[in-house]
Amino acid sequence: MDILDAIGRVIEEGKTVRYIPTGTTGEVEDMRIKDDKYWVKIANTNMWYVTSEVEVLSEDEIIDKKDYKLEDNTEFDEEKFKERQRQFADARIDDQVADGGG
Repeated sequence: MDILDAIGRVIEEGKTVRYIPTGTTGEVEDMRIKDDKYWVKIANTNMWYVTSEVEVLSEDEIIDKKDYKLEDNTEFDEEKFKERQRQFADARIDDQVADGGG
């Protein structure tokens, strides 16, 4: 039986997921069923997240902090990183818009 994320993608160990409410991302380390819900454990946080609140990221959605260094390569550029996360969040919202009207 496949375990699905919030948008219907199959979740597997080793896949990178994002917890939608906070934007927390990481690799799936473990999966389980508890209280009739599916849960995934994200490796770098060591916390469990209900699968209806996570989404599997495609390769082009995975943000690598090393790509957000300042031009002199000395420090992580947090503002650039946050802007990229906002762009992905906006794209996800746009993808979920339904046709309306008659």
